[in-house]
Amino acid sequence: MGFFSFLGRVLFASLFILSAWQMFNEFGEDGGPALSELIPKLAIVKKHISSQLGVGVPDIDPRHLVAGMIALKGLGGFLFVFGSPFGAYLLLTYLALSSPILYNFYDYDRDESKYLILLNEFLQSVALFGALLFFIGMKNLIPNRQLKKQTPKAKDYLKTVIPSQLVSDRGSNLVVINPGSANIRIGLATQDAPLNIPHCIARYTNQIPKFKVQDQMLNSQVTTAQHMEREKAYDIIASLLKIPFLDEEVANNSFPRKIGRVDGHNPQSGRGAAFQWANVYEQDTNFSLALGSSKNEGKSGEHMKKHEGADAERISSGERKFRGQIFGEEALRISPTEPYCLSRPIRRGHFNISQHYPLQQVLEDIHAIWDWILIEKLHIPHSERNMYSAILVLPETFDNREIKEMLSIALRDLRFSSAVVHQEGLAAVFGNGLSTACIVNMGAQVTSVVCVEDGVALPSTEKTLPFGGEDISRCLLWTQRHHQTWPQVRTDMLTKPIDLLMLNRLKESYCEIKEGELDAVTVVHSYEDGMPAGSHKTRLIALNVPPMGLFYPTLLVPDVYPPPPRSWFHDYENMLEDTLHLEYPRRPDMSDGLFPGINVGYPMWESYPIFSSKPKKEEKVGLAEAITSSILSTGRIDLQRKLFCSIQLIGGEALTAGFIPAVEERVLHAIPSNEAIDTVEVLQSRTNPTFVSWKGGAILGVLDLGRDAWIYREDWIRNGIHVRSGRKYKDSYYLQAQATCDRKYK
Repeated sequence: MGFFSFLGRVLFASLFILSAWQMFNEFGEDGGPALSELIPKLAIVKKHISSQLGVGVPDIDPRHLVAGMIALKGLGGFLFVFGSPFGAYLLLTYLALSSPILYNFYDYDRDESKYLILLNEFLQSVALFGALLFFIGMKNLIPNRQLKKQTPKAKDYLKTVIPSQLVSDRGSNLVVINPGSANIRIGLATQDAPLNIPHCIARYTNQIPKFKVQDQMLNSQVTTAQHMEREKAYDIIASLLKIPFLDEEVANNSFPRKIGRVDGHNPQSGRGAAFQWANVYEQDTNFSLALGSSKNEGKSGEHMKKHEGADAERISSGERKFRGQIFGEEALRISPTEPYCLSRPIRRGHFNISQHYPLQQVLEDIHAIWDWILIEKLHIPHSERNMYSAILVLPETFDNREIKEMLSIALRDLRFSSAVVHQEGLAAVFGNGLSTACIVNMGAQVTSVVCVEDGVALPSTEKTLPFGGEDISRCLLWTQRHHQTWPQVRTDMLTKPIDLLMLNRLKESYCEIKEGELDAVTVVHSYEDGMPAGSHKTRLIALNVPPMGLFYPTLLVPDVYPPPPRSWFHDYENMLEDTLHLEYPRRPDMSDGLFPGINVGYPMWESYPIFSSKPKKEEKVGLAEAITSSILSTGRIDLQRKLFCSIQLIGGEALTAGFIPAVEERVLHAIPSNEAIDTVEVLQSRTNPTFVSWKGGAILGVLDLGRDAWIYREDWIRNGIHVRSGRKYKDSYYLQAQATCDRKYK
């Protein structure tokens, strides 16, 4: 095919090359026959142009025109042989300039003999002109075809590409945010693992008492009934694990004892090191400048004397000032003697709203935490934020109101160019490369169960259990205190969050599920009022009991958070329902353009399960019963069998040694005898269970780049949810104004 193409170009170009060679040989001093033929015809053309346009045509040396024709035909033909488009353009120029002059059929009548001869030659030139245009068009078309051939279709690309390559190609400007009750997992989609940062903020306060935790009231006082239920649950677990009952002496134990000595199965946890109190001071730059000036003036000796005696503390506070805000783990390590207020904006799977912690403050704290991480950890300043998009991987516990507020934070406050929302359970399926599974998400404060079939979450299977990893840590403390193995120190997870960090580390290092007595010798640290940490070597026992609390929740006695006042969350306009044309007062500092009075909606919510605006019902059952109930609620035996063999554990508690066999055994016993199911299997996670939802969110975000699920900042701010759907979104400013009006007119 290539040879015939070359041969065709040679034959085509030979017409021009041979003609140019003949004209060049005959050119001489008189210009040759070509010049003799050109002079009279050029005079006619000049006369015709002058009569038609009424302007004079400048004199042109015909010899120059003939020389130009020879150059255009010769060079253009030579380049055309080698397939050069530039050669074709030179030939086009020659034909366009010479044909109207040499073949002037328009100067003759139709009955004259020269008319037909010149017309025929002119039409041949037109045909050559068209052939050259066709050649140029084909040359421009071939690269595009090759590009399409090299770039496969999107579906074929997604089928053949390696997931890591896909994320690397498309995820450089995607920020994946997976907020939880205790921690937030956040990072660029191209990272192998996200940052895992405690979701809290501590603000400087001059109120008394100095340090306080701005949290909802906890059920810190265990009732007599709860205590009896806890002891009963302990004894049931003890009989299963073949260990002594709660108040049974070892000498009277009738079980054949199995003793396993564990010094911690996680050597990287750094379990021996004590946490250090956070540094709450920052250097006062104004004072440093003043100090430098005093040194330059030779007054350093006098200045140093001022730091002695009773005035030392006062001067020290002058040169150092308290930091205004402290975030993450550092906020949890603040001494109780320091003037700070610790706030956790999300607790038990919902916004941590109370009379002392209003909605607006919760939203400001979430914004402050996320903004600090983006600037200090991911190094994304405000000026570059519009070049990034946000992927919100949200737990199923969040309701409609909370989802919309988080979208507003991401798009309006953090100024991301676009955002998309994905369910945590659905993201977990994609994170492990599955399509159908029963997702068991064991978080720090909430455990949720949801079934996913062919990449679609089934809303009817959602189960929420009000306990998680922190409750296991609290149970660990209770167990050791009951057995009197805990040192005589004041350990309080609520008022001293640093104790929570220590207990979480002990739980992760030593707790596991296995038969027989399980103990460990370790060092417990005490943290008292800003003093250096004290070390206490002790022997912890019954370390396999606290994790079993997930199956017997009465053992945990979870902290009872009173349900948030729904007036704060009541969605006056559900984002999935048609709305009325109501005008609410708005803040005077907010632009009218931010809240136009047009009906809008967003189609992305049609592809996701409906998030109710009411608090979701929490199940008062154990983990095994919740998994069984969730799967059986699907109603199809084929799907049930598939889900029972496709259980996926995610969250930090999934790393507990021996937990997978315990889940398989307990779920199998929880299946009713009338169900034709005899196999239960927990799938091994392909990545760290703590980050699998975050990783799945990154994959979903990359796959969604070309779809309509993305919400763009301008659309969200100006139109709420989306144009053309007849629905409307209103954020918290509208709701608070409406609530104020309602109270005013009641």
